[in-house]
Amino acid sequence: MSEGRTSKAIRNSKYALIMKFSETLLAFVLRTVFIHTLSTVYLGLNGIFTNILTVLSLMDLGVGSAISFSLYKPLADNDRARIVALMQLYKKLYRVIGLLVCGIGFLLTPFLKHIINLPEDVPHIYLIYWLNIGNTAITYFLAYKRTLLIADQRSYINYQNAIIFKFTRFAALALILILTHNFILYLAADILNTFVSNLVISRKVSKLYPYLKSEKPDTLSKEETGKIWKYMKAGLFNKIGQTVVTSTDNIVISAFISTVIVGYYSNYLLLINGVETVTFLIFSNITSSVGNLTSAKDVSIHKTKEIFQVIQTINHIISTIACVGLVALINPFIELWVGKECVLPQSAIIICIINLYITLNTNCISNFMGAQGELYYINRYRPLIEAVINLATSIVLVKFTNLGIVGVFLGTTVSFLFGRIWMDAFVLYKNWFKEKFIHYVIDYSVKALITALLSVACWLACNRIIGALGINILVFAVLVMLVIVITVAVLILVYFKTDAFKYMINMILTKLGRRK
Repeated sequence: MSEGRTSKAIRNSKYALIMKFSETLLAFVLRTVFIHTLSTVYLGLNGIFTNILTVLSLMDLGVGSAISFSLYKPLADNDRARIVALMQLYKKLYRVIGLLVCGIGFLLTPFLKHIINLPEDVPHIYLIYWLNIGNTAITYFLAYKRTLLIADQRSYINYQNAIIFKFTRFAALALILILTHNFILYLAADILNTFVSNLVISRKVSKLYPYLKSEKPDTLSKEETGKIWKYMKAGLFNKIGQTVVTSTDNIVISAFISTVIVGYYSNYLLLINGVETVTFLIFSNITSSVGNLTSAKDVSIHKTKEIFQVIQTINHIISTIACVGLVALINPFIELWVGKECVLPQSAIIICIINLYITLNTNCISNFMGAQGELYYINRYRPLIEAVINLATSIVLVKFTNLGIVGVFLGTTVSFLFGRIWMDAFVLYKNWFKEKFIHYVIDYSVKALITALLSVACWLACNRIIGALGINILVFAVLVMLVIVITVAVLILVYFKTDAFKYMINMILTKLGRRK
């Protein structure tokens, strides 16, 4: 990876981390205000509508991924006419998608009564749902230009915009909740903030790339448009699988258990998704770097595989720190934050974090596959297989067993075992690295065992301390330090001689100005 690519990836990752840290902290404070100003019924309602709209985002049809793949080469070649042509196509497609989201969203209104399971009536429930649809659709009409920033390794500009509007959103919504306790006004302000944010980033891209308006677009060949539709098909299948796996759990919980439980689970999701997104953002900024790397003719498969192994090890280090901490500390944190009555069974949390671990450890593979759209196309049916298994298993376990919410989460685990945990890596090793897949299986198994043993050790240690001292802020702070020290110490012992660890240390020292 050249210095230019590395520095761009580091800069993008830095702003991604700042943005996500700000978002998670502000979301946590706003959730606290929400819990104290509105009932848990609204919390559950907000969670279920968010998931319904995530499912509606399938209307994206994989357009974003397809255009990103197609932009790498013209950006590298500075082929402005081709870039303009692709962006104009993207604009037209996203406007159609925005209209589809609005139309299908409204058509689903009569079916809400079959999904929502509340202990009390909520006034203006359809208006609340429609406002949520509006907030989702706005992005499709204005923010398509963000893809150009991402493909051009300038994601940090998007993150800077996001940071500013995360703070304006927090200030406006927190003030509305405190002063009015009005959920509808809360949603209206959220829509306004989304609109202004998208408008600002759209104008910023127009200034950075003035040729988007002045340059005459090239005519896309049948071969190129055929490749875009091909990548769109793969992107659509991937998005269907991703959406079913990540966004239907709340719908199943609401329909078969309780919408209020969705509210409790959403507190956990705030933390789990924060961890997942931070990790994803770190690695998603590597995708365009890898994409540019693979375009270089002088880069061998051996060199590419070396880079993959370094990034994969860094991926495991980060995901292990995150997952061990969540296993040991998330329930004590929830108890301190919102009360013991909102704590879910530890068995459910363990399954959730196993799913998180599997997801986090696919980041590196996903980014290498994302750098070559052809690999996504080869593996296009994996997400569909995963989606069917996930939804069917979750419904069967929650409906015909006494597992309850644990059954919902186990459905995701089962689908991962049949799909994500091995299929993507198999395609990558076979079609790019030209190497036996068994090497990956052995490496993955050893890494997973390290994480599992660390999780059990830290969870037992924390439980013993809580059993002796109880839980309060001081005890929790001690537990955090204990978990960090144990986890980091073990990971250093395991990895300190590896190229990945040396790369991490060198990168940190470089950023601190101690090494040139």
